[in-house]
Amino acid sequence: MTLRRRLSLTLLAVVTLLTLPLVYGTGRLAELRSIAVQFRASHAEAFQLLGDLQASLTALDRHARSYVAVADPVFRTGMNDAMGAARSAWQRLDGAGYGTEAAPVGRLLDSLAVATARIEKLVRAARARQATAYLDSVAPRLAATWAAVDGLRGAVDRASARDVARAGVISHRATQTVLVSGAVALCLALLVGLWTTGRLTRPLRRLRDGLARVAAGEFATPVGLPYSRRDEIGDLARSFRSMTERLAQLDRVKSEFVNAISHDLKAPLGMIGTCAELIEERANGRLAPGQRELLTTIREHVRLLAERVNKLLHLSRLEAGAFPVQAEPVPVAHLFQALHSAFKADAERRGLTLRVVAEPSVPALVTLDADCLYNEVLGNLVSNAMKFTPRGGRIDVRAWGAASGHGTAISELRVTVADTGIGMPPEELPLIFKRYYQVGGRRRRDSTGLGLAIVQQAVAAHDGTVTVDSAPGRGTTFEVVLPVAGPGKRTAVPVERDQPQA
Repeated sequence: MTLRRRLSLTLLAVVTLLTLPLVYGTGRLAELRSIAVQFRASHAEAFQLLGDLQASLTALDRHARSYVAVADPVFRTGMNDAMGAARSAWQRLDGAGYGTEAAPVGRLLDSLAVATARIEKLVRAARARQATAYLDSVAPRLAATWAAVDGLRGAVDRASARDVARAGVISHRATQTVLVSGAVALCLALLVGLWTTGRLTRPLRRLRDGLARVAAGEFATPVGLPYSRRDEIGDLARSFRSMTERLAQLDRVKSEFVNAISHDLKAPLGMIGTCAELIEERANGRLAPGQRELLTTIREHVRLLAERVNKLLHLSRLEAGAFPVQAEPVPVAHLFQALHSAFKADAERRGLTLRVVAEPSVPALVTLDADCLYNEVLGNLVSNAMKFTPRGGRIDVRAWGAASGHGTAISELRVTVADTGIGMPPEELPLIFKRYYQVGGRRRRDSTGLGLAIVQQAVAAHDGTVTVDSAPGRGTTFEVVLPVAGPGKRTAVPVERDQPQA
């Protein structure tokens, strides 16, 4: 399934889950609207008809009394019209669904209609006294009709209250149902979204980690990537695997080439240097100044080229794991004394002050590869410091023993190489241990960009760490931490005091 199809289905599922509560809520709202319309149509009309009925009864009473007193046809017409209006209002109430409640009113209206006809007959017969007496006898029936109308009004009120209560129940249930179903739908949509996100992001994170390892120079075929997926991520994973295998092959070819060319160059370089020395020896001082200068230039460039070839050879061996660390107990205090003696002359020639101190806490013996520490680690760090420290500057090498963790026994050898040179920008510090990298992107004639990479590899071969602290204008400090018991071991050793070496 493609990513587009997967995302489309996920979106459809989320929309469906969120739409269901909306559809239900819409249906409940439609029902409430129907109740509201019914309430407005029927109950409002009922109250209006009750008002009309009461007005008709009032008019009936007034016109009947006037007709008995005056016998004017106008009052007779008004009495009959009022009676007709009252019966019409009652019939409409009966048709509006209040037949049961309106039945007593209907019977009383029938009685009033008979009484009205009787009054009209007595008045026409000029029997005013009897008509007056009869009208007085009809008064209780009229009062009873009024009472029945009031009862009908109470029935309408109760029906209205029932409809309002039913609407309230529907509204409450609808609110609860919509809230619960909405929460459930939201949770389900969230779960679907999280599941889809996980299905997409987990392999992408693994791909990102694999790319980071490749960027760091590890070209082993990544494991755990979704090679079997039949979508774009699977295609990307398979392409990444092919690329990694190709890069690993190219890296092996490169390493083999560097190793072979380094070996092949060492012998001719040695021969060129030897020939230059023999020419100078056999000349017995008969060389012209220009010729001697040329021979000096040849020897210097041979030395630089040989140094670069050696660094390439060491780096290829370290990367291939073919640079074994010959760890053995070494008196490191004497090693630092030798370091001072070896670089003192070069420091003086450059106008620099070199100070090497092995503090009393340095163990008498530390298990490590003396040549590797001296040449590949300390030699490269001190040479680097000299290259980037201007005349009149200072280089301090300091070594001391330290305890790791919460212990008190010496278990680590710590070495710092600090200079007062030009320093480096903070953003470039994470890059300086990369092969061929040079600060500022400027290539130097006397630098290959391999020294710090070799330092890091050599320190890692001893199970140690190397860190750097620097800033433009305030120099650079490298710190190397090595286990005193040798690679793979963390046994603490007793401290035997040595005097500092200057």
